[in-house]
Amino acid sequence: MAEDSYTPAQASLALGLSVKRVRQLVTEGKLKPVTDKPLTLSQREVHALRKQRKEKGVTPYRPRGKQGQDSQVDSQALIVALGRLEELARENQRLKAIEDGARRNEETLREQVALLESALADAQRPWYRRKKRG
Repeated sequence: MAEDSYTPAQASLALGLSVKRVRQLVTEGKLKPVTDKPLTLSQREVHALRKQRKEKGVTPYRPRGKQGQDSQVDSQALIVALGRLEELARENQRLKAIEDGARRNEETLREQVALLESALADAQRPWYRRKKRG
């Protein structure tokens, strides 16, 4: 399973829906599966649907499990937090790549400045004191 996808059970916790309803949303085309067998759903799509539902004011379904409703809410909060953490990790990697590129560009520019300063110093010397070019 890809690291940026959810199983129907994980998506149900993130959305506050039953697993059956998540599968219905896939059948209805409101959630597109990443893979069919086993069924996995894109985290981005799940979070986007969750945001839409929250904006509409839809109250999530919170089933009572063997451990009670509090543990269900805690599980949902952990899954949502994990999704956000994974998004931040990807953003961090992207920013590190940009920083590495900027560092390499800075090194290249420093080398070019040193060469230009050397050429300028050579050009400012009288002709008889200039370095001979081979």
